[in-house]
Amino acid sequence: MAVNGPEPDGFRFFSDDSIWNTPVADDAPVHEDSSEMVRANFAEPPGIYVNRVSWSVPVYLVDSSTPRQDVRCIYGKAHGTRPTFDDPSGADWIVHTDYGVLMKDVPIPDDALPDSAIALRPDKNADAHLCVVDLERGLEWDFCWMARAEDGEWTAGQGVMYRTDGDGLIRDYEGSARGSGFPLTGGLIFKREIEAGVIDHALALALHPAGYGHVYPPASCSDGRRPIGAPADGKGWGIPEGALVQLDPELDVDSLGLDHAAKVIARAMQRYGMYVCDNSGSINLYAEVFPFSDPDPWDGVMAVDSPTSIPVERLRVIDWGDRYCEEGEKPHNQDRYRDPHAFGPLPDSMAKDVLHMINFHRGRYDLPPRVIG
Repeated sequence: MAVNGPEPDGFRFFSDDSIWNTPVADDAPVHEDSSEMVRANFAEPPGIYVNRVSWSVPVYLVDSSTPRQDVRCIYGKAHGTRPTFDDPSGADWIVHTDYGVLMKDVPIPDDALPDSAIALRPDKNADAHLCVVDLERGLEWDFCWMARAEDGEWTAGQGVMYRTDGDGLIRDYEGSARGSGFPLTGGLIFKREIEAGVIDHALALALHPAGYGHVYPPASCSDGRRPIGAPADGKGWGIPEGALVQLDPELDVDSLGLDHAAKVIARAMQRYGMYVCDNSGSINLYAEVFPFSDPDPWDGVMAVDSPTSIPVERLRVIDWGDRYCEEGEKPHNQDRYRDPHAFGPLPDSMAKDVLHMINFHRGRYDLPPRVIG
C-alpha cells in the first residue's frame, strides 16, 4: 500500500537541520542574475505543474513483516559511481558485482508497482521510480528504471539507500535515483500534507531543462543541459540542479485566488523554496503517486494544474555562492542501459490487470491505446 501519510503524525524525512527542512534565511542573498534566470526559465506559460499521476514517485511503507528481496542494479546509465551505505547496525546492504551492485534484503511489498509512467514508454520503462521506507529502522531505499520480471525478480537501473534521520545528501558523486543525486523523498509532496494544510520542507522542482553543472549541497551531480550565464550561441541563464528558487516571501498568497492545494504549495515555496532536481518536459513539482489507482486518491485533493496560477514572475534564485560545481564526465555504460532483460516492457500479465489505467495515462499524452492480445 502506497504511503498516505507516514506515521506517526509530524514525521519528517531527514534531520531537522537537513537542507530539506531548513527555511530560507531572511537575509539570504539573491543571485545577481536572478531576474534573467527567472525570465529565461519561467517566461513560457502556463506556469508550474505538479506531477501527481505519473513521472513521480510511489512511496511504500514497510516493516518487519514485508517480504525481503535482492534487487539487481545495473548502474548502466549512471548518475554517479556505484554506491556505498554505512549502516549503524553494520548490515551489509550493498554488494558490488561485475554488472553493478546487488541491493540485499530490500523490503518490497508484493503489490508494489513503480511509477505508472512506465505505461507511457514501456520500451524504456521511463523513470520507473519506486521508493520503500522502513520507519522503524529509519531506512529508505530509492530505485529508478525499476522492473519486475515474470518470475518476480526485481531489477533496477540504479538503487541507493538513505537514513531517514540523516541529512538526506549523497557525497562523492555516488549513484542515485535522480539525475541530481537527490533522495526520492527529498522535496516530495505528500497527500497528507495538502490535506493538513502545511508542507514543512523544501520542494523539488524540475525545469525544461535544468542548467549545466550542479550546486552541492544538495545536488551531487547533474544531467542539466542549459548553459549557465549570459546566452552565447544558444540558450543561456540556466539554473543548475541543486540551486534554490524561492517565491517572494512578501507576496500575499491569500490575494491570488488560489485553490487550497496551491496555497499550501505557495507558502512552502516562500518559507523553504524549491531545489532544482531534474529535467522535465514541463516545469513541475513532484507529489507522491499511487500507480494505476482508479480512482486516483489525489482526485478532489490537488489537481495537476493547481500551482499554475502562482505568479512565476515573483520567483527569485538564491545565490549559491562558491558551491557551484562544473560537471565532469559521468562513468556511464550505455550498453548496459540497453540490456533488454533488465529494462523490458511491463509484463503482459500485469498490463492486462491495469490496461484501463495504462490507456488513461497514454491518452493524456496523445498516445494510442495499448491493445493486449
